[in-house]
Amino acid sequence: MEQKIILITGTNSGFGWLTAKSCAALGHKIYGTMRATKGRNADKVKELIKQPNIEVLDMELTNEKSVTDAVKTILEKEGRLDVGESYNCVDRSGHFDSVVAVVCHERIHENETWT
Repeated sequence: MEQKIILITGTNSGFGWLTAKSCAALGHKIYGTMRATKGRNADKVKELIKQPNIEVLDMELTNEKSVTDAVKTILEKEGRLDVGESYNCVDRSGHFDSVVAVVCHERIHENETWT
């Protein structure tokens, strides 16, 4: 199986946490994202990065620059991004997290690929 480079949001809990751990256990390289990686989520970061194949990036989904910077970091390190998954689909006000989708969509259409 070819190793995939995967961006997963919301890895501080729930489906994001479980998906990151499961995909990493299968040998894929995971870039998990969450807010406050040096603050309230610092312990969760320490726990996640104990597992091989997981790196954690601080990313704010409602900030396009934060999302763009995270994707850029992955592309600089890996040269590609195969999969993007968001597990923060709806915020408290009912708005869909579309920033990741927009950045990914723009990147794909700019280059026709993530490589």
